Amino acid sequence: MKRRDDSRLLTEYMESDREKLKVLFLGEPSSPNTVSFAEGLREAGCEVVLASTRTDGSDGAWPIGPVGMPPRLRTLLGVGSVKTLISDIKPDILLAYRVTSYGYLAAGSGFHPLVLAAQNEKIVFLRRPSRWRGKLLERFARKAIRHADLIHAWGPNIRDGLLEFGADENKILTLHRGIDLAVLPALEDRSSFNPEKPVFISTRSLYPEYRIDTLVEAFKRFQKGVPGAKLRIAGDGPESEKISAIVEDAGLGDSVAILGHLSEEDLRRELGGADIYVSIIGTEGVSSSLIEVCASGILPVVVEMPASKLLVEDGRTGFLLDDVSVDSVSDAMRKAVDGLESMRPALIENAKRARGDFDRNVNIKVFVERYAELARDMGRGGRR
Repeated sequence: MKRRDDSRLLTEYMESDREKLKVLFLGEPSSPNTVSFAEGLREAGCEVVLASTRTDGSDGAWPIGPVGMPPRLRTLLGVGSVKTLISDIKPDILLAYRVTSYGYLAAGSGFHPLVLAAQNEKIVFLRRPSRWRGKLLERFARKAIRHADLIHAWGPNIRDGLLEFGADENKILTLHRGIDLAVLPALEDRSSFNPEKPVFISTRSLYPEYRIDTLVEAFKRFQKGVPGAKLRIAGDGPESEKISAIVEDAGLGDSVAILGHLSEEDLRRELGGADIYVSIIGTEGVSSSLIEVCASGILPVVVEMPASKLLVEDGRTGFLLDDVSVDSVSDAMRKAVDGLESMRPALIENAKRARGDFDRNVNIKVFVERYAELARDMGRGGRR
């Protein structure tokens, strides 16, 4: 890939509007969560510079660590890159998305004010069990948390996880960053529900922890009794080919659509046409996908955990699963179809509440006010 002319871009940056609060944001440029957060900060009046261990600079983000090495090694070797960026860009705030990776990097820079955003209620999240890596990431998490001046917790469950790693409760801001309400379909436009042709949707990434393979198998079993049912899978990831093969081998090509990453317009259309959302990941923070479907009036079927209970009341505004076997998920899909029509008034009520509580424009303004206070009280690169 062609590298950017960093010197030219840096000159352009330094000549930009100096009145804005400047945020150096360490995160993943391909992550919808990172993109939404950065967009919200910009809309709130901040100047945001994104830097990542997963870029060579060609996507508009600044590279951290030796380009060409794996992201994990770039994280371990990237502190010098972060210090150089801080020296060149002179941010007011250093913001790190995820505690154990970018949080650790940011803490190593010694810059303050440092803001962390925690992703998962467990704080240290491992896709595969690994004792030694788990211990290493715990050490990284404690270092990042110890050096932070403000920590975002998207919900009480994440706050509790942070406290277990030694966070100062006075430094935790428990408030979700919110979602862009512009991507949601109008509630009054929700189509009438046909129980013979229900439309299920998943808007989760295609990673192993999301168990999309189990969802497809459960849908296959459910569809035997409701042949007109459809499943729409919006998202991409390393299991895309595997899921496509499962769908093809099961003969579900006419009923299951794998849509990949969606534009805002396409997402709005898919949410407007869906009846029931299914997600069977076992642990997470507060899912933006779940917020979006609840705010769209869609009935959610999700795993019972603290993050889900913030948005779903079992049997009233959705269904909570304590078992994610194929049979259990299939049975829950049947219950959702049978109960949707009677639950619709509660779903609409819940949608309005979600839109009020999780409006990105409102919530991020609270963040920016706290950032401005930190920058004023501590100064750029100040001491605690």
